[in-house]
Amino acid sequence: MALSVKTQKYIWGLFAGRCAICKEAVIHEANGSEASLIGEIAHIVGSRPDSARYDHLMSENERDGSDNLLLLCRKHHKIIDDHEIKYTVRNLQIIRSEHLDWLEGQLQPVIPWRLQVSSFTYLNVPRLLEYAVLQGYRVHSPQVPANSTLHELGFELNQMMEAFRRPLESMAIQSVQADQVTFAHENYIGRIVSFNRLRFRSKNIPTTIPKGGLDLQFSGDLASDPHIYHRFSDWTLIFNIDPRWITTKTAFTLFRPTGGASVCTGFGRVHSVDLENATMTATALVIGMPQSRRLSL
Repeated sequence: MALSVKTQKYIWGLFAGRCAICKEAVIHEANGSEASLIGEIAHIVGSRPDSARYDHLMSENERDGSDNLLLLCRKHHKIIDDHEIKYTVRNLQIIRSEHLDWLEGQLQPVIPWRLQVSSFTYLNVPRLLEYAVLQGYRVHSPQVPANSTLHELGFELNQMMEAFRRPLESMAIQSVQADQVTFAHENYIGRIVSFNRLRFRSKNIPTTIPKGGLDLQFSGDLASDPHIYHRFSDWTLIFNIDPRWITTKTAFTLFRPTGGASVCTGFGRVHSVDLENATMTATALVIGMPQSRRLSL
């Protein structure tokens, strides 16, 4: 029986797109082209009578269960099946367990981080209010009228930005620092990820929005969803951008830079991971122009 798509995606996510033996990434992404999957899901106990380490006493469901599967590069998949005496069921189970422990050890810890911006370009008001309450802060900010946008508020926008600035700059934001993350992993889902002076490109963000806002529903399709992104060496960080929370008309130009990218500081919460494409997608909470290096010392 072929592995279900759900099981395949789970294994790719569980092993963070890396070979359990050599630890190499098994997702190859060439510049300007789609990613190529160069890894294979291997059975610890063989799936067929003619395969390595087959056990007729194990049921088909057990053989195709996630506990009996490894993600390997093609080289090591071939090696474990050709050298069955060395790569016994028990040895492969140990390799599997040690690799998952190694991955856990490679995940970046959540540490205190302070936001330092010279001006806000994006404030996700409802999510920020929720976050502030969870951190024990109460933000007294003007109400955003229904079907309105931040850049329509006029003078009240200044009051709102000042209301958020004080708690945001005083609280130690518990976050994972994006530039310290070496690979995408599902265990980052739900965590706050922060970035400082990171260069982002943007896609599908309008130059302005009509009065009364947009009826925006994120579909998960990056071909149409408005977002910004930064490509690290082995993974890509994506932030969904709801144009309602772009602060000013001038800020719209910063999300559509003539030079192709803008340098930003901010944070958001990771909500999904795609290991096949080595991406982590987050909901942006705050984005701003970074302070000058002299001011941030």
